Amino acid sequence: MPRRAKIVLAILGVSVAVYVITGLVTGDWQNPPGTSLSRTSAAHSAANTAHHANPVRKVTPAPARTRAERPAAYKATVVSSLPVNPADLAVTVRVRNTGTESGTPECTINASDPSGTYHGFDIATFRGRLRGGQVAAYTDQVVITSQGSAYVTSVSVHCTGS
Repeated sequence: MPRRAKIVLAILGVSVAVYVITGLVTGDWQNPPGTSLSRTSAAHSAANTAHHANPVRKVTPAPARTRAERPAAYKATVVSSLPVNPADLAVTVRVRNTGTESGTPECTINASDPSGTYHGFDIATFRGRLRGGQVAAYTDQVVITSQGSAYVTSVSVHCTGS
């Protein structure tokens, strides 16, 4: 047999083997594309089906994992505080929405000196909404009593909101 004929037969044999194996794995090997195979009788077909009656398993992708919905909650830190003039303290705050839902934070800034003689507070509400996980920073001006912004050593912030 010529070499070319052997190669063609080898390729044809591999192709048929691939079709048969694929058919056995998927359970659908009645008539592979490009072939003229057919079953000889209904009894033979039923026997073959019974013999190879493995249920076809459909693989469906797992549903996408979603984070559990959590309402907006906020963690805030004071980044810096500097006297602007004797009565005003500029306080820069960074706020993170630790929830998964968006919300509008309302932050209370408290500032004082160690004795409590000079103190002040302010409440600031964001104009927009923070998405879940989003971080924003802003600077607020807090009025300090008795022109004592230079004496302030303690500044804290707490945020709540919807």
